[in-house]
Amino acid sequence: MALFAGGNPVCEGCLNIGGRLLRFQADDHTVLSFTPSIEAVARDRSIVLSEGKRLTDDEIGRLAGRMAQVLEEAAGLRERTPLHDALIVEHGLPRNLEADVFTFSGGVADCIYGLTGHGENFHDLGEALGRALAGSRFFTERRVLRPAETSHATVIGAGAYSMAVSGSTIQYRSMDLPLKSLPVASVPFTREGDIAGLREAISRQYDIFDGECAIYMEGIPAITWEGLKRAAAEIADAMRDRSPKVLIFKEDMAKAFGQALSRHWEGGTPFLCLDGIELLYGDTVDIGSPLGGGRVVPVIVKTFAFPQESRR
Repeated sequence: MALFAGGNPVCEGCLNIGGRLLRFQADDHTVLSFTPSIEAVARDRSIVLSEGKRLTDDEIGRLAGRMAQVLEEAAGLRERTPLHDALIVEHGLPRNLEADVFTFSGGVADCIYGLTGHGENFHDLGEALGRALAGSRFFTERRVLRPAETSHATVIGAGAYSMAVSGSTIQYRSMDLPLKSLPVASVPFTREGDIAGLREAISRQYDIFDGECAIYMEGIPAITWEGLKRAAAEIADAMRDRSPKVLIFKEDMAKAFGQALSRHWEGGTPFLCLDGIELLYGDTVDIGSPLGGGRVVPVIVKTFAFPQESRR
C-alpha cells in the first residue's frame, strides 16, 4: 500500500492480505492450504479452517468481506481493529490518512475491475476478495480509478526487506541510542528555494508517522551561511516538540546543521544529525551506539528488496 501526492510517494505500508492466503483443491471450495494470516481472519468471523474442509459460499464471502474491511481500516475509511494490527507486515500505513483517489494492483485487481474471464476459477480467494472490494467503501464513498497496469504492478516479495550497514559522520547531544526500526520520512531539500517550505513539510511527515520517524533530506552541497541559518530555524521550529529528533542528510551537512540547531534548542534537548547516507522513502533504519570516540554510528538500512533503479 502506498500514498502518493503530486506524483511523489508520501508513505507506505504492508498488510498480509490476498487471494492466495487460502487455496482450494478444486472448484468445490475444498481447502487445500491456508496461512496463519487467513486463519486469524477466519477466527474473527467464527469460521474454522482445516485441510479437506469444504467451505460454503457464505463462509467464503465472509472471509473476503472481512479482508476488504481491513483494507478500508488501513485507508482510514473505518475504525481500525485488532485484526488490522495483526495483519501488518513490518509496518502499516500511518493513521489519519486522506486520499482523493484509490487504485488497485495485483491479481486481485483484475477481479475488482472485471478483467478476468467469466467463471474463471483460480482455486483461491482472489475472485471473492475482488468482488468484496468492488462493493466496498472504496467504491461507494471514494473515487476509484483503473490503472494502465494491474497484475504486473505487484510482485511476490514486495514486503521483504534487505539490509546494508553504513557508517556516517555525526553531530549529536544526549541521544538515547540505539534506536530500532525508525521509519524514514523524506523531505525535499536540494536547493535554497526549498527552505521556506521545510517547516510545513517536516510537520506533515511527523503527523503522517504519528511523530515517530527520522527526517531524511538530500541537502545542498554548497549552501550559503544565510541559507544554513534559515533552514536550521525552519527545521528547529518543526521539530521542537517532536521526539526523537533525528536528521539524516545525503550530503556532508550533519555537523554544520547540528551546531546550528543546538542554538535553537535548550541545552539538554536530545538530537542526532547524520550524513553520508542515501535513503529512500519507505526505508527504515536501526541506529546503533556511537563508535570511534563518538565520530561515527553504525546504521542499518532496511529497504524494499527491489533493484535501485526500479524504485526511483
